[in-house]
Amino acid sequence: MLLGGISSSFLPGISVMGSSTMGPLVLPFISMVIGVFIFPVAGALWARKGAGESKAKLGISTLLVHTLFAYGLLVSITLEVPEGYQTDIGPPIQTEISAPEKQTLAAPTIEGLNYYEQGLKLLEDRNYPLAIENLTGFININPKHLEAYMARGHAYASLEQYDKALVDYEMANQLDKSYVWPYHYLALTLRDLGRYQESINNSETYVELRLMESDVWSETEQGLGAYFHMGEVYFQIGQYKKSIEYFDKVLEIDEDHAVALQKKLEAAGLIE
Repeated sequence: MLLGGISSSFLPGISVMGSSTMGPLVLPFISMVIGVFIFPVAGALWARKGAGESKAKLGISTLLVHTLFAYGLLVSITLEVPEGYQTDIGPPIQTEISAPEKQTLAAPTIEGLNYYEQGLKLLEDRNYPLAIENLTGFININPKHLEAYMARGHAYASLEQYDKALVDYEMANQLDKSYVWPYHYLALTLRDLGRYQESINNSETYVELRLMESDVWSETEQGLGAYFHMGEVYFQIGQYKKSIEYFDKVLEIDEDHAVALQKKLEAAGLIE
């Protein structure tokens, strides 16, 4: 019992066993089991020994052997610490550092976004009055949203309300002077309003910015459309040579463009 108490300081299994319900009975049980084997043998030897010192030595030896075997068995069955047992030696060493749980931050939302999304859907469905209503609701909340002005401008232009379309395209242009599309739609709207020189100025800026983006832009369908538009506007203001110049650019991209060829011939006839 004394050895068990001492050993519990460095063999935590003994401490756990002692604190359990049946723990106090384990040590006497071990002692009894060892005694069953050792004491009969010692008794037989005792009977053969003569009286005196030899029997005393045999008794001491028997007790020592019994104690050592009992202690050895006790240590062997309490060597492992039960899972989950916390010793008093110190905190467990963390062998692997796990990454902190990642926090998912909500993406920033734009107030009134439902107005904008619904407005774009209505614009696509060609329900222009309701598209304007929803886009206006969104712009009232987000007065610096460039694309909303562009979308509402398209809706006004589709209803041939060019003055209102012009205001929206100009607002989009003011919000970002480097953005190319307001120049394009300003040019188209100013043409429809009969403001041809202003239309040409915006077209030239549009073409210049697109060529800065890509050297081959002039060979695309968008380039063709811009050049055709400028040819038409120059034709309207009587600058037929400039008109022919741009219709030639269209024909370089598409030699079978019948309208550009017809307009070029008309302009050439007017020069003569």
